[in-house]
Amino acid sequence: MRYPVHVGADGRVGALRGHETFPDVGGRVIGSTNNLPDYLTM
Repeated sequence: MRYPVHVGADGRVGALRGHETFPDVGGRVIGSTNNLPDYLTM
């Protein structure tokens, strides 16, 4: 399964236009930052 992301020539990663969220659950493809410790999110 391929993720709907775009990697630019400069290395920046972003969601493909029109595919910012997963269609089945609605979560953001790129995600977001948080303040949780790394050992909880890896």
